[in-house]
Amino acid sequence: MLCGHSYGGAVITEATAQAGNVAHLVYLAAFCPDEGETVLGLASSADGPTELGHAIVTSVDGTTATLAAERAVSALYGDCSAADIADALGRLGPQPLATFAQPVRGAPWRTVPSTYVVCTQDRAIAPGVQRAMSRRCQDVVAWESGHSPFLSMPGRVAELLAGLAR
Repeated sequence: MLCGHSYGGAVITEATAQAGNVAHLVYLAAFCPDEGETVLGLASSADGPTELGHAIVTSVDGTTATLAAERAVSALYGDCSAADIADALGRLGPQPLATFAQPVRGAPWRTVPSTYVVCTQDRAIAPGVQRAMSRRCQDVVAWESGHSPFLSMPGRVAELLAGLAR
C-alpha cells in the first residue's frame, strides 16, 4: 500500500505505474493525476488561487520554490497544534519547480484499488479540485480537516491505513 499526501499523490501514481506491485493506493488530500497530467495542471484547475499559491516563493534563478512560513501556516496547518506547526515549519525545504510540470506516465488507480481522502477545509488543494480527482478512485472518504490531517487527526489517518491494510 502506498499513501501519498499533496504532491506525493503524483509520486505514488508514478511509482505504482512503474512498479506494478502495489495492492492499494491512498490519496490523502493529494494530486491524483491521469496519464499525461501534471500537478501544475491539476492545481491550475481550481476556480482561483489557493492560500498555498500565495505562500510559494520562487528562487531568483526560477528553478526552485519554497514556502513563506507565515503564509504556509494557514495554507497547510490551519487546524494543527502550535507544537506541530513549529515542527512542520522546520521541515519545509525547497522543491524543484520542474517536478510540478512533469507528466505522470500512467494511471494505476484505474486497475489498483484506491481510496481518496477529501479534506473539506483544505486551503492548499481546493476541496472542489480534490472532489474532482476523487472520482477517479474506487472509495472516497471526506474529513472535516485542513491540508495536514496526519498532524491534526493522526489517529484517524492511522485507523484508515490500518483498516485498508487488513
